[in-house]
Amino acid sequence: DVQNSYIKVDFTNSLVKIYKYRIRVGRKDGSWFFNSWTLKGTTEDGREVVLDEVRNSSEITKSHSEASFSIQNHSILRSIQLIMNRKSVDDDYNMRIRNIELFGYLKSDLT
Repeated sequence: DVQNSYIKVDFTNSLVKIYKYRIRVGRKDGSWFFNSWTLKGTTEDGREVVLDEVRNSSEITKSHSEASFSIQNHSILRSIQLIMNRKSVDDDYNMRIRNIELFGYLKSDLT
């Protein structure tokens, strides 16, 4: 229950290029969802880039806790980080995420 809760995924031996992602938040009963977040990535050379920023998504609701989003920044990435920007609808900073799917390309790391 801390502000700016996040989850980070490191692609240890691979690089990825992401064009779209789908997120499912909260609990199955519709509680504890959040609708504001930032998706960041770390590039091959260690630069941090913002891939998407969502504020008060109207697509995420108690009865529909899943949505898909396109990404305009097509950087090649070593990691991604999903950061919850505001409190959940239950007025806390607990980040409850059930699933994140990434759509794009995987490239084996040559080093």
